[in-house]
Amino acid sequence: MKTTGDLGDLRGKRVLVRSDLNVPLDGTTITDDGRIRASAPTIKGLADAGARVIVCAHLGRPKGAPEARYSLAPVATRLGEVLGTDVVFAEDTVGDDATAKAAALEDGEVLLLENLRFNAGETAKTDDERAAFARELASLAEAIAPPECLRMPLKTESHIILRPTRRHAPREPAAFRPP
Repeated sequence: MKTTGDLGDLRGKRVLVRSDLNVPLDGTTITDDGRIRASAPTIKGLADAGARVIVCAHLGRPKGAPEARYSLAPVATRLGEVLGTDVVFAEDTVGDDATAKAAALEDGEVLLLENLRFNAGETAKTDDERAAFARELASLAEAIAPPECLRMPLKTESHIILRPTRRHAPREPAAFRPP
């Protein structure tokens, strides 16, 4: 598995990171931010390297549709406090808001997408549906989490690998194979 040190120059690259931000909430109050603090060094390292960081995660077990009690909005606020910078929050996962905010990121900025489980593709029963959602997520960035991390929660850290693009590599991207 590649680490941030293996990635080379990240300035200007949108990097998608799957993080375990499934924190306990009492209403909108985070009662234990340990998972946020565990993910922060990777996210901060990428931002400090000039990457345009897109963080995705799930929270709880919503049934493929938005539920206010499972929103990652409080996590975005706390992540910003831990990182010492504002975190942009997208109100969807791969829709218009996420796409626009990902495209507008500047070097060193961080975007947190809304709860992945608000999209039915995250927990779909068919490989085709899960693959379509994974491709939509991957399209937001030039560097992505390993494909298996687009479906599985992580425990204590964030993972990333580079996905070559025409802008950053001389050849076409390799075929994306979701889990």
